[in-house]
Amino acid sequence: MPTIHMGLSTWLLLFWGAMTASGFLKGKLPIEAIAAEYSRWHQIGGLFVAVFTCLVHVIVMWHFLGSGKAMKEALAERGAGADKAQFIRRMKMKVYPWTTFAMLVPIAGAILGGAALNHYVSLPVHLGFVLLGFALNVAAVVIAQKWLRANARLIREVEAMLAVPRA
Repeated sequence: MPTIHMGLSTWLLLFWGAMTASGFLKGKLPIEAIAAEYSRWHQIGGLFVAVFTCLVHVIVMWHFLGSGKAMKEALAERGAGADKAQFIRRMKMKVYPWTTFAMLVPIAGAILGGAALNHYVSLPVHLGFVLLGFALNVAAVVIAQKWLRANARLIREVEAMLAVPRA
């Protein structure tokens, strides 16, 4: 899972960077007809980035839910691992807040982008949420990678424990 997550996250951050750059370039286009079409693509791309962000982070949350439940059941079957069950809970609590806010801020940024387009808020407000969302996503990716790797090690430990016949 850490490899899949890193691949998805790399694409996410590349798309995010492209949409941020397109927002800066949008105001620099000399021909109004081209600028209007470019603006439409910026809106579509920004919405895609917000949805893709949610997808990437929800996949991480589902992975922790599924693997955690399976490991807890396997440990309970063997009558072992209260410390491991606590560690599983701790991993989730380290990742979930970051992934949750890494999803919420880009959604707010996309909504504020529409509001900025219609002159309800200023562009710097939209840009502020976009940049905050990018920073949160970079942090969430780093934190998720750390704990996904720890989760993978724990899965291997539990699998090894289950491979040994009971005495």
